[in-house]
Amino acid sequence: LYSVANKRQTSVTDEWYGSTNVAFSDDGKYLLLASARDFKPTFGAEEFENVYLDMERIYLITLAKDTEPPLAPRSDEVGKAEEKRAKEKEKEGEEKKSPSPSPSASPRAAEIKKKLVVVKVDVDGIHDRISGVEVVPGNYSNIRMVDDRIFYLRRTVADDTTDDEGDQDGRDRKAHLCVYSMEDRKETVLGDVNSYQISDDGKRMLVKIKKDYAIIDLPKDKLETKDHELKLAGLDMQLDKHAEWNQIYFECWRQMRDFFYAPNMNGSDWKAMRDKYAALLPFVNHRNDLTYLLGELIGELNSGHTYVGGGERPETPRIKLGLLGAEFSRDPASKAYRIDRILPGENWDKHTRSPLTAQGVNVKVGDYIIAINGTPVSGMANLYDGLIGTADKQVILRVNSRPSEDGARDVTVVPAADESPLYYLAWVQKNIDYVTKKTNGEVGYLHIPDMGRPGLNEFTKLYFPQIRKKALIVDVRGNGGGFVSPLVIERLRRALLMIGIARNGMPQTSRQTNWLADLGRRRRHSRITAAGGRWIIL
Repeated sequence: LYSVANKRQTSVTDEWYGSTNVAFSDDGKYLLLASARDFKPTFGAEEFENVYLDMERIYLITLAKDTEPPLAPRSDEVGKAEEKRAKEKEKEGEEKKSPSPSPSASPRAAEIKKKLVVVKVDVDGIHDRISGVEVVPGNYSNIRMVDDRIFYLRRTVADDTTDDEGDQDGRDRKAHLCVYSMEDRKETVLGDVNSYQISDDGKRMLVKIKKDYAIIDLPKDKLETKDHELKLAGLDMQLDKHAEWNQIYFECWRQMRDFFYAPNMNGSDWKAMRDKYAALLPFVNHRNDLTYLLGELIGELNSGHTYVGGGERPETPRIKLGLLGAEFSRDPASKAYRIDRILPGENWDKHTRSPLTAQGVNVKVGDYIIAINGTPVSGMANLYDGLIGTADKQVILRVNSRPSEDGARDVTVVPAADESPLYYLAWVQKNIDYVTKKTNGEVGYLHIPDMGRPGLNEFTKLYFPQIRKKALIVDVRGNGGGFVSPLVIERLRRALLMIGIARNGMPQTSRQTNWLADLGRRRRHSRITAAGGRWIIL
């Protein structure tokens, strides 16, 4: 807390725990915050490693010594509950009796009439006046206390069910909107929302669910937004796009001027660069034109990770083409399509399934496709004309071992939307087979496509099964970059600390996932060398 009166800063939490999402209660008596104080390690299934997740709960700091603790033991004396209910009814009666402000009354008059909140802070002993709310550990945000109820958003690891990396980190992902009653010491999950805001008087709530907004009375139970949605369809406005693009251009230029890591702009005359590319602004007629121009401007800094993106563009729906995970050639006489190659896949994974290798699909290399959904392919300019819009939908292929209708049979397949994972799998397996053959199985191989979640997954999938090889080739050619390279390097550089052995048993490392080619040979350390875009562990 910072005191404006005496210009002093006071720490209200100790330095051992991270705290965030801080807010005053509406009555000014408490400071609410989310703090990471729950330590429950999660151990990895693939390796002996731990991480800490879902560490936060909500805490209240009592600001003044004479304020009643928010979660103090409650009296069970007979009549106390009835007395409290009587006071609440009395308060409700006073609110009903108080005259409503007339429509002609100015907002300023209502503001003056509003009771002034006095915040009293006793710094002495404030570290001991912190109370934890008994809620599930998770990640908490948007905390607001109205009377004796605390509203907040919560997400836990269990809520991250999507495979899309962007959805996991996006600010528009949903969270559980909850309320905790200080009187009942009970939490109620109101519903799932993207965000919410409570009005200043604490009586109304604005909620956002997906792209829709609704204004409701401050809820006490499950959210009911039906018939309360805001009608935003008519909120259109005319924009001067060229003026907007002009403004964006100069704001981007100033952003780099003020925050680029090197004040000398890497030796570039930044004002001259602004004027050079600004000469092209009159010719910008699409958001993509502006993005390209900004990319050229910022590219003059010759610095990596200076990205340009975003912006409003018309949404053009894409029609997905169905792909069969195979390569074909056309028979010149019959115009049927011969299957020349079927890509292997992992049919237990929807992202890497190979349609023609699915169970029950009886086709093989050398077979011909005669028709698609009853339409002969001989009349098609291209095989894929018959697969437009069929991704992840059932398609009937008429196939035969020769390019004719005689003896043809129908098979049902479900084309995929993307064949690139299948080509990648085939390429990696080809490299594994080559290295295995050339080294008699003594050297392992893996490829890391990027330094994000997919790359870390590929590393984990192929590294640990090969950990007892005598050497390992880690191929990073074509790597798309990212942030997990320290995690990869840390695993490759782990040192052997201890070996355990039982009678009649085999020696085992103290950490089963330590890289160690030969337990019978003592080595001080492994060596990582680089060669032609590969890391080689010796």
